[in-house]
Amino acid sequence: MKTKKWNKFRLVFGPIVLLVGLALLVFWKDTDNRIITLLLLTLGITTTIRGFLWPKRKFFTRVIYSDTPEEDERTRKIGAFAMAYAWCITVILITILMFLDLLNLLKMNVIEVLILIFLVMIGATVGLYAYLKRKGDVG
Repeated sequence: MKTKKWNKFRLVFGPIVLLVGLALLVFWKDTDNRIITLLLLTLGITTTIRGFLWPKRKFFTRVIYSDTPEEDERTRKIGAFAMAYAWCITVILITILMFLDLLNLLKMNVIEVLILIFLVMIGATVGLYAYLKRKGDVG
């Protein structure tokens, strides 16, 4: 499938804005301007998701309106493994963040930690699901 110019722009612009928003969230300690950071994060996430999903809109239309089952034994198994692996990655991240805090190498407040954990868990789940689905059989 051919990638259009706007879609390429979304795939480049979205992650850049998302990374800028994450950097501002971590390093910009001015609480009065948090709205700018949240707007950048929201814009980056939605632009990136739209860039990934826009070429697949025909696929989603076919899935929604087809008579085939939406899930089967294989997709449930892949989803379960992806969630289990993402959970393990999240536990490792929490452990690393605890050690960084104990060693005074990184200071983050509760909101920053929760956002980081949330983004890592969702990203790991989606990424692992896509990887395991391409790989085929799991387990």
